[in-house]
Amino acid sequence: MTSLTFAVAGGLSVLASVASAKRANGEPLTMHSVLSIAKFAGACGVLDSMIGFQRSTQMNGGDEFVARVWRVEAARLGVTVAQLQSAV
Repeated sequence: MTSLTFAVAGGLSVLASVASAKRANGEPLTMHSVLSIAKFAGACGVLDSMIGFQRSTQMNGGDEFVARVWRVEAARLGVTVAQLQSAV
């Protein structure tokens, strides 16, 4: 099997698990909620990757760039940078 096949199978498995998930009040999650969670999780991965990239390359101005992206993303989500960091 190819990597893509494993990725698709894994994604479908996760979606099946999430589809049966419930909110704290017992109501099932909507597809919109599931997609929002997935988008946020993906964004966290990207932000974390930026930090790893900058640590390994030490690109000039990179620290400031990463910090700025984090501040903008936190503001967009309506949270503090510390809250965003704890989510990652």
